[in-house]
Amino acid sequence: MTEFRPGRFQILPTVIKNLIIINVLIFIAQQTIGSHSSFIEDNFALHTWQSPLFKPWQLLTHMFLHASIDHIFFNMFALWMFGSILENLWGPKRFLTFYLICGLGAALCHLLVLYFETQQMISQFNAIGIDTQNSLSNLSHFIQQYGTQNSMSVSPQVASDILMENIF
Repeated sequence: MTEFRPGRFQILPTVIKNLIIINVLIFIAQQTIGSHSSFIEDNFALHTWQSPLFKPWQLLTHMFLHASIDHIFFNMFALWMFGSILENLWGPKRFLTFYLICGLGAALCHLLVLYFETQQMISQFNAIGIDTQNSLSNLSHFIQQYGTQNSMSVSPQVASDILMENIF
């Protein structure tokens, strides 16, 4: 009778090792390039599908971006702890397929949550109305309600500038 014997247990299997290397390299690039511009976050982080910043490849690329050293450390630690067991049990192809499907599933769940969270805000923004005289005060109120970097006081001039940027 043949006995099932998986290959020897590896502490750092091939796919796990490569995923950790890719994540660390991208994190280093994020910290060096990203500190001067938002190019990496704008193009590779996952944005809501209603945003002009949304691109289809973000469904995959978001899995490799991390916000801080703690974020990447604990993610890679969990990947090593749980992923090495699964990769040793399933093999590299099946584990990589599982990893990518989980990342796509997480992206779709996140997009669904973002859609429901932003619906009210988007509908209120669209209801501001461009032709009316009150649109500037409505926009100012909207910005104060949903926040900006300077949400404490939004002057009508700033509101007008924001309105004109979004119209033209």
